Amino acid sequence: MFYLFTGESREFDKYSKGIIDQCFAEDRRLAIGIIENNAVAFYNYKPLKIAKRADCKAFLASDTIDEYLSHRWYDEFDRQYQPLNIHISVWVFLASVFLPLLPIVAVLWPPIYKKSSTKSKETNKLVQYPMILPNELISTPEKTPDKLCSKLSEVGKRIKDFYDAPVVKFYYHFIFFFSFLVLFSYVLLVDYLPLNLYGDKRSGIRNLPISISEIVLHIYMLSFIIDELYQFIKSKGRPHGYFLNSWNWMDLAGIICYISAFITRFIVGENVFAASKILMSIDFIIWCIRILYFCTVFELLGPKLVMIYKMMRDTFLIFVCFILVFLFAFSIASWSLLNTNNQITWLYTVNGSFIDATVSSEDGKWWNWHLLRDLLNWGIWKVFGQVAEPYKNNATDMDAVSGTETYIISQP
Repeated sequence: MFYLFTGESREFDKYSKGIIDQCFAEDRRLAIGIIENNAVAFYNYKPLKIAKRADCKAFLASDTIDEYLSHRWYDEFDRQYQPLNIHISVWVFLASVFLPLLPIVAVLWPPIYKKSSTKSKETNKLVQYPMILPNELISTPEKTPDKLCSKLSEVGKRIKDFYDAPVVKFYYHFIFFFSFLVLFSYVLLVDYLPLNLYGDKRSGIRNLPISISEIVLHIYMLSFIIDELYQFIKSKGRPHGYFLNSWNWMDLAGIICYISAFITRFIVGENVFAASKILMSIDFIIWCIRILYFCTVFELLGPKLVMIYKMMRDTFLIFVCFILVFLFAFSIASWSLLNTNNQITWLYTVNGSFIDATVSSEDGKWWNWHLLRDLLNWGIWKVFGQVAEPYKNNATDMDAVSGTETYIISQP
């Protein structure tokens, strides 16, 4: 029964795509209106939201939805306007990067916005040049608005449209997230120091517990935690929908690592501080991977990242099992041969005749956890190209030469 309904849902999904695309070909406004208006027959939900919850892939991939989302993405920006044959999104990004919080483009570059509709232009002409009718039928405004006030209101509207556009919000989100990663990397490399309890200086200030850059980093992380809580609360009665998104799981992992590192960094001790910095480093790796989420928005990178993710999800386990079989086979076989000289000592006379063979362990047991560690290290590092001998006493003279000596010898 389940497969029967699944097949019918796919058929209706194709029908809905054909209907909305045909409607879009006949009348674009009508098609967009159908998507934007609430569907009374479906409890006043919007069709786009229903299609998303029902996973109607054919409907969501239709030309109508693509046009509608592009319109919503750029909002009041004119997508057809391409100065110097560069797409409008590039110019919006440059305006967001080099002019943050100061959209001069709204004042000095009005062509980047959509032109006013023909209807509004005709209305303005009728106001400026009223028809010749009897006085009692003429309806003109009593006062003409001042040109300066009109221009100021127009500039204010452009500034508002600039910040209201989803593409600008995305770019600012990306800029601040990238600056967060830069700050995070700086703190890990330079300013992540033990808690100052003995009157030392941090960021040039005496008795400051932690550096200023780390304080700013904690403020960044607090904003991320608040935003994540807001997303969870916004899910209302469907908290399981929040956990269905794999990116949210990554956010939770990053937040948990950060909170653990934040708590342990206020405990003064070498081992505890090392654990805190390790947790903070893992957290940094998680947030670096998280930046791939922004790349899914772009047309060139997004589909490829989705394909790579699905390929890894479907075939990664099989690939890992395939590699581990050969890795363990090679590691065990090669290490058993290399480790023979450490287990057995062969005794010969002066003239080279064999006398006896002794073992290095009295009870004949060589098993310990170091053996498992050496076994894994030998196989894994060979995958990455390391070819050095595992024992120092087996190293050749060439292996014993240090890097400094090699550099001096190679100089003319």
